[in-house]
Amino acid sequence: MNKLLYILLLFSGLLAQTEPVKDIHRNSPRVWALSHAMIHTEPGDSIKDGTVIVRDGRIEKVGRYIQIPLDAYEIDMEGANIYAGFIDGWLKVKLDEKIKSPDDHWNEKIRAEYRAKDDLKLKDKDLKALRSIGITAAHVVPEKGIFKGKSDLVVLNENTVSVAKDVSQILEFKTGGWSDKGYPNSLLGVIAVMRQTFLDAEWYRKSLDIIGKYPEENESIPLNPSLAELGDFQTNRRPILFMTREEHGALRSLKIADEFNLNPWLLGSGYEYRRLDKIVNSKPFIIFPLDFPAKPKVTDPYIALQYSTEQLKHWDMAPDNIKKVYDAGLRFSFTSSTLKKKSEFRKNLQKIIDRGLPQDVALAALTTFPAEAMGVGKTLGKIQPGYMANLVVTDGNYFDPKSRITSIWLSGKEYYIAQRHKPKLAGKWNLEIEKKTYDLEFSIPSSYKKDKKLRQAALDANKLEGKLFFGDVTLNLIDLKIYNSTIEFKLKGTLLDQDAMLAFKGQIIKDRISGKVYDGSKKEYTFIAKRTVDVKPIARDKDIASDAELFFPEGAYGLNKALLSPNAVLIDNATLWTCGPKGIVEDWDILFVNGKIDKIAPDISVPMGSALVIDGTGKYVTPGLIDCHSHSAASSINEGAQAVTAEVRIRDVLYADDINIYRQLGGGLTTANVLHGSANPIGGQNAVIKLKWGTGPNELL
Repeated sequence: MNKLLYILLLFSGLLAQTEPVKDIHRNSPRVWALSHAMIHTEPGDSIKDGTVIVRDGRIEKVGRYIQIPLDAYEIDMEGANIYAGFIDGWLKVKLDEKIKSPDDHWNEKIRAEYRAKDDLKLKDKDLKALRSIGITAAHVVPEKGIFKGKSDLVVLNENTVSVAKDVSQILEFKTGGWSDKGYPNSLLGVIAVMRQTFLDAEWYRKSLDIIGKYPEENESIPLNPSLAELGDFQTNRRPILFMTREEHGALRSLKIADEFNLNPWLLGSGYEYRRLDKIVNSKPFIIFPLDFPAKPKVTDPYIALQYSTEQLKHWDMAPDNIKKVYDAGLRFSFTSSTLKKKSEFRKNLQKIIDRGLPQDVALAALTTFPAEAMGVGKTLGKIQPGYMANLVVTDGNYFDPKSRITSIWLSGKEYYIAQRHKPKLAGKWNLEIEKKTYDLEFSIPSSYKKDKKLRQAALDANKLEGKLFFGDVTLNLIDLKIYNSTIEFKLKGTLLDQDAMLAFKGQIIKDRISGKVYDGSKKEYTFIAKRTVDVKPIARDKDIASDAELFFPEGAYGLNKALLSPNAVLIDNATLWTCGPKGIVEDWDILFVNGKIDKIAPDISVPMGSALVIDGTGKYVTPGLIDCHSHSAASSINEGAQAVTAEVRIRDVLYADDINIYRQLGGGLTTANVLHGSANPIGGQNAVIKLKWGTGPNELL
């Protein structure tokens, strides 16, 4: 038996052997010293002219005066800035439809046991795009369903290794509408399913505990991995991440989280500023897509009329949202997931910094905030001994739009993004050939001078034109080419005492160009050019924070200040329709205290200043009208995927911003019985609401 076991173990070991190297074996250094850099160890803390020692994928030492190990390969990083690798808070993974567990939940939209990392397959172009903006790790999330599954935090190298497993459960208010035959297909049903599933998970956990204690007295229950996973997340208060599309989605998410004592995270919508006072109470961690509404096309008056005031205000106010969330004391991170062009990430980041978000906070949202939230605060997010060597290297301050990311490091391995030292050629130079001097100038072509963006683009890309001056003669540079640090051009004219076409080829190193001149024969000359005048930087137009006033709700007839809510209100000398035994009485008074009728009489007196007094002369007061069958003030009315949906509740989908509330108040309606629609024999639970304009959904009940 022992001999057989030995043979089996030996055979399994042979099967597990590492595949032999098919190409030239590479043995790159595993110890690096990145010296003479500005090292941003964490938000708000940096080391000038510092050194980072990287050994076997981790940071060994960091400081200004540290001894470089003898076995380290030193790289001079003079002029570079080094940051801890950035974390993208949301990277969606497509579900492999072929993989399906036999123990799935009865509802295919609930798959809390599914792990997104199992299907993670990133294309090279997608990896390069993320790395190009400094992303070294990403929070990968599942794509489909209501309970979508579990997320991981992975390093964006070839192996996409998880540094944090099962970070959060991802939930979405996913509705398919009438075309979706599966239950649920409405917001009403989705919320009911969410609530029921959390209740089921709690029951499942308690049942397993009881069966474990008293196995002989209880029947076993079917295995349900989804409920088991959710029960674990609930019990340990691990993050439950709700996807939101507007502020009401956030309020609904937090209401569910409060009911089941969950640890709520939100995928932000950009609308949080509209109900921030309600959101902040739950202190959710928020992942913000760094994307903003497109600029409205208002130059055409007919197209301009299609925009509502609400849309225009949101375009103006949306970039202020993150600053407002920060001011409210919440933590957050960023994601580039919604951007078609990843190059927009840094531009949008600069926009929110222009509008008041401190740079250190923006850096924290890229590093320490997500790392700490995801449980890897002692592994990622800082440049400190023991931390993973995920680094971002730039040729200037990352938050300076003119700076470039030159490389990133993933677990101690460098990935090149751009040339480390990009020459800046524009300006005036002194050119010397054979002890003769000339004036050389590189400038922006006229085709790029139309606006600041084009001019800056020309400078950044060295798309320039050149001229050579000596005496009264001006020669245009022909076939000017600049590639990395190499420059080539031709000159035709009387130069070097000969009338010929001369070819120049040289290397640019900071403020100096040196190279050779060829005249077509075998003879060659040496030239040196030194910068004499630099080009003044083009001033950037900074984004300005919105000065628009916030209304509740946003849009037509919203309120910019709270309604009066005195403890007592007296309506004096009005005609009252009592709808009771007294019938209609004229010149009577009615006193309200704490929202209820306190007294009705011909003459009511109250102490001065104790009540809001309204002159009712010529006015009529009736009981508030009641609509007994309404479908107003709700974001969803029908759950028609099943014949019986008694579990759905209108109260879960109340929409306090519905303009019908304002209009119906104008007609005298004060109370409404909001009903489920007529999609099925048994719909769902009604909600009797007070029509209160300018409040939140909870205040309607």
